[in-house]
Amino acid sequence: LANATYQLKPTQRLMGFWARQEYNKPQRDASALNTPISTSNEDDTFRIYQGTWSNILNDDTYLEARGSFVHISFPRLIKDEAKAAGNQSSTELTTGKLTGAASTENISKRRRLQLNTVLSWYKAQWLGGRHELKFGWVFANNSVQAEVTALDDVLVLVEGGEPSAVARVNTPINPEEDILTNGLFASDTIQRGPFTVNFGVRFDQARGKIPAQSRPAGTFAPARNFASQGTVVDWNTFSPRAGVIYQLTRDGKTVVKASAARYHHQISTTILSSANPNSVSFEIFQWLDSNHDLKFQPGEEGGFGGAIGAAQTSIDPDLKAPYTDEYLFTVEREVMPDF
Repeated sequence: LANATYQLKPTQRLMGFWARQEYNKPQRDASALNTPISTSNEDDTFRIYQGTWSNILNDDTYLEARGSFVHISFPRLIKDEAKAAGNQSSTELTTGKLTGAASTENISKRRRLQLNTVLSWYKAQWLGGRHELKFGWVFANNSVQAEVTALDDVLVLVEGGEPSAVARVNTPINPEEDILTNGLFASDTIQRGPFTVNFGVRFDQARGKIPAQSRPAGTFAPARNFASQGTVVDWNTFSPRAGVIYQLTRDGKTVVKASAARYHHQISTTILSSANPNSVSFEIFQWLDSNHDLKFQPGEEGGFGGAIGAAQTSIDPDLKAPYTDEYLFTVEREVMPDF
């Protein structure tokens, strides 16, 4: 962790911030339904870089610009003991208990570049009250890349300890998704007598994209190159909000608050991965364990039971951004200082 401040001019300041955090979860997903060898070894690293420039333009106006970059390395690794023993991931259908290796190994890298600017204007007396106006712009580019593998490219299912079915996995895969957002917002807080009123609006443009990508050959899936899918989610949203605070008593210790706001949800990479042809998919077959070793080998497939994954999934082009409407009404009383 490190931060520094440099005074460029009496009215201008430059600040820098850097942080690195690491933590290890050697038994990720540990539960009564997992054996220790079936858990994952998670070893995360977070890096944050941020720079801020601020400028006092005059007695009433303040400008701040900020840029930040976040890099997250998020590996969930199959235990080395499982790899060394060749223990395929096995689920007991009667109990749901997982033995053998974890179902998949996922080495994820997430990057986020964000830029934002806020202009604040304060006026002690204007249009009959005190005003605090803010205008801002926010840009963000989020990218996710992953390397996903499964031990022997299979997941096996047993019932009562006997072979039941096998899921052939299209691993190894290297999926990529990008999310770009632009936002503009404006707000005003007005204070007059016992009333404080605030209102604002935010416009967001969000684009979810699946870029060109490729994957190497696996046991059951050939090497492939995938053309760009372009923009698969395209949302333009307006989010209004308003609130009022009224001081019931002259000492300001009893207030009534009411507010209403709409919050639009962000695009998640889960939505994008559901339409990415380079994401995990499965082909389900009956398992005919011909040599009775409880380990699947190619050629032991029985009847085809179906397929699951991105090849069978698409995103509705008319999908709208979900949102939450919030309405609050409270009465607050200070019973003692700072409480």
